[in-house]
Amino acid sequence: MQRPPPNEDYNNYSLILTKPLAYDLSSFRSKMLYLNSIYYQNKVLKNFKLQNELFENFQEIYVSCRTSPIEEPFKKAPFPIGDNLCGPMALGRILYHLRSKDGIFDLVIEGFDLYLESDTYKSYYPSLARTNQNQINEYLVVKSLSDHDALFNFLYVKDILDNLNIKGSSDFLEILKMSPMEYLEELSRVRDASLL
Repeated sequence: MQRPPPNEDYNNYSLILTKPLAYDLSSFRSKMLYLNSIYYQNKVLKNFKLQNELFENFQEIYVSCRTSPIEEPFKKAPFPIGDNLCGPMALGRILYHLRSKDGIFDLVIEGFDLYLESDTYKSYYPSLARTNQNQINEYLVVKSLSDHDALFNFLYVKDILDNLNIKGSSDFLEILKMSPMEYLEELSRVRDASLL
């Protein structure tokens, strides 16, 4: 079952997405888009029609990239500390940026399961990990979790959310209640690490 578009009960909040979605988002007072470097390089950089569409829908568009130059009107998102052994994934990078920019704030987190659902990316989500048959390539998912260090990301997100007021988000809050061992056990039950 597909998840509906972003919940309009929160339209007084700023809506933050990690990919452009094919939904009418006009009811939200402000909208930001955070793109990762791979999506930006492969889908957005040379597609000027898409760029115009994005800036018609989003007030700010950030790109998380350590090396590529990012030209205006795109903005380079500040990157938290990380190295070849671990590094924050999308949610951690977004929270890092918002926390450093806005301090303490209220938020709702929907659409993030820290890779604990077997259906990693819903069909409406334009992931580059999708095959030509519209299936998610599990190898790319577990490779990314390995490259970024899933446990590091789980603990990083828990830590950065420590003093923030999370509203709604009941499914996500249940994940945050897990111990590191519970998270790893559930992750290993759902993800197929044998593909590495």
